[in-house]
Amino acid sequence: MGHFAHYRKPTLPRFCAVATLFSILVCTPQTPLSPFERIENSRIRPIGMMILPYPEGAPGDTLYVSAYFAGKHLSTVNDFRICKGEFDTIGSPISVNPLNLALPDSIGFSYVLPGTMLDSIVNMAKSSANYSSQMNFLIEALRTDNLTVLSDLDSSTLAAAVGFLTALELTCRFMFTVKASDGEALKIRKDFMVRYNCRFQSVSALARRLPVNHNPALRFIALYKVQGDTSTFDPNDSRRSFSMNYLQTVIPGTFANDTMEIDTGYSYFLGTDTGIVSYRGNDGMTINDTDIDRTTILYTKTSQTAVSYDSIKDEYFSYKWFYEQHGGRASADNNDEMTLEQEQGKSIAKLHPPLDLSVSGCTIWVKIIDGLYSNAPRPTGISQSTVRCVFRYTDAYKKMKGE
Repeated sequence: MGHFAHYRKPTLPRFCAVATLFSILVCTPQTPLSPFERIENSRIRPIGMMILPYPEGAPGDTLYVSAYFAGKHLSTVNDFRICKGEFDTIGSPISVNPLNLALPDSIGFSYVLPGTMLDSIVNMAKSSANYSSQMNFLIEALRTDNLTVLSDLDSSTLAAAVGFLTALELTCRFMFTVKASDGEALKIRKDFMVRYNCRFQSVSALARRLPVNHNPALRFIALYKVQGDTSTFDPNDSRRSFSMNYLQTVIPGTFANDTMEIDTGYSYFLGTDTGIVSYRGNDGMTINDTDIDRTTILYTKTSQTAVSYDSIKDEYFSYKWFYEQHGGRASADNNDEMTLEQEQGKSIAKLHPPLDLSVSGCTIWVKIIDGLYSNAPRPTGISQSTVRCVFRYTDAYKKMKGE
């Protein structure tokens, strides 16, 4: 693990200016907001958007979308649509029932992908010189959703089928507008992939060769109380004395406590972890992986004549932390406020507790984004979570402040 910068407080205006430009136009993993950034209630802040059950879908599938916001509360959400480009709406604009909205913090809606979304790409593939008439049965299976004909394929037909299906993909996006009660508005977009991979996960011969990306699964958010003054921390380093408190957890047999005890003589770090599944080996079997920063997946690559397994690639996870403090005295001097420091993309962030004891607690957001360092076509998976915490200052900490 590298080193955190040695300073008390990030230079917020520099980060906020960049984040403001991004958040006006986009809410995608390709251009995330800056890490360790403070959430203020003076503007709308998009945190992240998840697509379920996978960050991709096939024509005719229903996708469930959850968008998360912070800062200024939202009052209206409208103009939902799905586009192949910036403005070319596919089908009718999305109509969202108000009962599906959980304003001001999140928005949830579902959308059925039109069954004709990939028709033009299928027709292009059929007109290609490399197209084989033996793929007619596959097109019929796609049209009728009858996958039983795909269960027993000979090796040559299987290779041709995988090559054909790999070429059938389209990058699209959801777009909508959110507004606050004072009229501030943001146009939000989220890219996703349309392809048939998830349709074939019940056909073992194809599931191994047409993997589907899953959203990361956040297992916990924890507070680490580390002995002494340190700018870096690795929970796997046994030489460092520390205690851990789960602020949020889904691990069986563990319990969460949202109170942060702030004492003298300690450094504080926030950390998170993902539940990871790896694809390993040509048999397509999956195993659990305990590496918290990366896993490996198996994917295929195609050529004009064959489909083959590429070498196994590492999948990496990056983490984005955001925070908002509760309470505090109005002052031109921000040095008494809490801050976070995060090494770019890492799962650990250092928390500088507030020196102002009127700060009663904080809200922490963490977003996990997966990525693959290769040319494999795949969508991006995202997971996010929020935890609201309460500060409890020890007598020693209060004494240090003269209170």
